[in-house]
Amino acid sequence: MNKFFSCRYHRGNCDKGSRYGCIPTLVLQGKCEGLYGCIKFTFAALDGQPLPGHKISRGDVVAIRSLGSKVHLHTPGTVTGVDSSSLSIALDRDSNFSGLNTYISFFNIGLNLHQQEAVKFALLQKEITIIHGPPGTGKTTTIVECILQAVTQKN
Repeated sequence: MNKFFSCRYHRGNCDKGSRYGCIPTLVLQGKCEGLYGCIKFTFAALDGQPLPGHKISRGDVVAIRSLGSKVHLHTPGTVTGVDSSSLSIALDRDSNFSGLNTYISFFNIGLNLHQQEAVKFALLQKEITIIHGPPGTGKTTTIVECILQAVTQKN
């Protein structure tokens, strides 16, 4: 049984109201060691079909996630190759790619979807995350959740 993934990127449009484009159904085709502490994963369209229309090119930063659950972690990576039927994406060896199956139990159940996404994104970063927004949008609440998660995960 195939495990399905999706690839999200900042160009294009996946659904109405989304600021991201995406390729919704990919299967993991291969994995190999890359340069500079990276691991390269190759994803292909289901049944060897061509990838649906997209604007992804080599060097783009994308996010990969596992499909099939309500809460997903998005793992950032860099596209190293694209052809008509597959994408190669380099992820840091220390990335949380195996964590795509790890779901976060939020301490603050009142976080909205944007705050939850910001927490998940922050937890995947090696060094720093900047959370910005207008006054009163929940930045402090989001940062508190990030700290609680990091302490719990001992990051």
